Amino acid sequence: MFKSEDVEIRTQMHLMDAEGCHDEKPTKQEIIQYLESKGFSPFSDIEIWLDSMQSLWRWICNIKVGVFYRDYIIQKLDIQGVYEFYHKDYDGIEEDRRCGSGVGIQDCKDQIDEKY
Repeated sequence: MFKSEDVEIRTQMHLMDAEGCHDEKPTKQEIIQYLESKGFSPFSDIEIWLDSMQSLWRWICNIKVGVFYRDYIIQKLDIQGVYEFYHKDYDGIEEDRRCGSGVGIQDCKDQIDEKY
């Protein structure tokens, strides 16, 4: 349903938001899944409305870098397709087993599930 040309993600320090337009009304869950696939999470409520002038469904929300899953943050590293995850209370100590990496968001989620 989501085409990259129909979504704009702004990641400047003073402006972190995403917006899109679609022929069919998207659900909030579809928007969240799309943003997570790009390595972002909604930071505010997602507003969805019908632009009656153009007959398109539009949405907008503030975003933050990283996908939040359970009490963990998953972020993409600079390396192609590699993500890291760490507990929200992680203090940087290497021996802390509340951190790791994976080849994608789902791989990280699976590893986090194993820890619970």
